[in-house]
Amino acid sequence: MGELSRTWQALGITLIAASAVSIIYTTLTIEPLLLDVCGEGNAQGTPLALTLMPMSYIVMVAGLANYSKGYVAKLISNGASIKDLKRLLLGTVVAGGSAYSNEGKYCLRFYSKDAALHEIFSGLSYAVYHVRPRTTKIVSRSTYVTQLYSKAAVNELKEFSPELNTRNGGVPSIQVILEGGRRVRVEAARLTMSISGWINCGFQSTGAGMIAYPRLGLGAVNPVSLNEEYEELMGSAGILMEFYNDRRYPGTGYLATSRLEGLCRFADIGSFIDGAMVKRGVFAGISKKGLLEAILKEKNFHHRSKCEAVECLKGLADTTKRDMQLYLNRIMLG
Repeated sequence: MGELSRTWQALGITLIAASAVSIIYTTLTIEPLLLDVCGEGNAQGTPLALTLMPMSYIVMVAGLANYSKGYVAKLISNGASIKDLKRLLLGTVVAGGSAYSNEGKYCLRFYSKDAALHEIFSGLSYAVYHVRPRTTKIVSRSTYVTQLYSKAAVNELKEFSPELNTRNGGVPSIQVILEGGRRVRVEAARLTMSISGWINCGFQSTGAGMIAYPRLGLGAVNPVSLNEEYEELMGSAGILMEFYNDRRYPGTGYLATSRLEGLCRFADIGSFIDGAMVKRGVFAGISKKGLLEAILKEKNFHHRSKCEAVECLKGLADTTKRDMQLYLNRIMLG
């Protein structure tokens, strides 16, 4: 079943790429075609390229459908129950979203610049509540928000965690995730890390040259009690992380580890979700998963300078995922 899911995802990517080439080609050639059609003395008609252009969009939609359904479809094919899917939906909201209920309006929101994560939120939402969320761009923040308008969704997630809005100083709980089976806990760890986790490197000069010291982390200013639950969640997946706090923000903090065995273990359970990207620093724009893989490949190498080390890691990271992410971001709103 896993091989079948990968085949469908590969087909989806192929359809997206093929239709994109067709649309770009048509766009570049449309002006001379129209001049030929509309010029003086020419017979009226529609160029073949324009006739086929709607078909290119249909093919693209089919490709997106195959590509985006892979993650949730795989969860279901691996035996995930509706309760498990609700657990994961709760995890996405706590890690990167919020809930709204007022004057008869009920809405779950998910914020991210990563199209792949919006697709997962949408897929989980539809699988559980049979309602299709809507995605819009927040121009002022150069990001996207996907909104699920569902009274049942808001009320049920609030049964799991009465507070869902860390953005407004709330203190959510993921206890219901911790009560799930190992498989859903591992997947929740991957999904949470993909949304609000991070991977970076420090560099230190040694007698043999410059060496990279990686660090894997989760969050920045999460409430202490939520960090404790996240620490238990990551521990249940075999990744031991420690709590750190910023004195400027009392009562909050983040989790991190520099242990190589922790990074290797995270890679073993599947690492970050494909399409989750590094947002800041020298590695911005690179796949988080690709960067982790590059770091593990380079763990015993020394370089002449920090710049050389950074460029080496960038070269090893999977840039094809970055290119696909940028493309999906351009078309996710239609």
